[in-house]
Amino acid sequence: MHRGHLHKLSRQITRDILKVLKGPYKNNSHRQLPGRNKVYIWTPIASADVVSTACFAVKLKLLDDKSMTYSIDAQAGEQDDESYIWLTISLARGEKAIISTLYHELLGVIRHELEHLSGTGQLAMKGPEQKKFYGDELPNSGKILHDINRRRKLFGSTDHPHSLWGNEEIARSKASASGDTLSYMTSYDELGPFAIGFYAQARSEKIPYEDVVWQYIVYFEQAGQLTPAEATTAFEWFMKWGSDKFPKMKVRAR
Repeated sequence: MHRGHLHKLSRQITRDILKVLKGPYKNNSHRQLPGRNKVYIWTPIASADVVSTACFAVKLKLLDDKSMTYSIDAQAGEQDDESYIWLTISLARGEKAIISTLYHELLGVIRHELEHLSGTGQLAMKGPEQKKFYGDELPNSGKILHDINRRRKLFGSTDHPHSLWGNEEIARSKASASGDTLSYMTSYDELGPFAIGFYAQARSEKIPYEDVVWQYIVYFEQAGQLTPAEATTAFEWFMKWGSDKFPKMKVRAR
């Protein structure tokens, strides 16, 4: 899977969602995109005689929120051997200004969820297996393993023992599942999708990547879910990962 295709898919899905938001719909309405009995193409593999495809759909739920704000809740996964992004958007119906503001953040959210689809399940990017250096609880092949290897070098060191780093990753993942916000943001299965979603939003909005990151972190700090020290740690992890993942990205000194 070429990442350019995922960026293209993000824009296509976001445009399809905005078309629905601009049209008439009832409160608590449900839509499947790109349409009934239609799918988004994940990656076409063509031969001389046949084209085989992997695909997915978006299940969209719309809620009418008269508070003049909006919220987006998204999750990617599989159901009945089919891949989906489940998306709930709450906003005031017909408010064009809100819909316009929504676009850039929504694009980042969709890109985030596409990254999840590329990491696990039937649409996951494949990769060579390696010995279970990190133990039995962590993947030993595919894109997520590649990310864990990169995380060990970035946030540990090349001398960091694999088994020790594996234990740290498992502990972080368990703390995330227990509701710890910092562990959730920096876990091996969330940091990458967050960063690439932030990057997509920043490019769309034509603002620095670090501004998108900081806006997100400040929201959780103000909500009391991150201490100031934890907010700083989360920012540092997102910036270090982003600078390594997107080497052409210009980072402004803060």
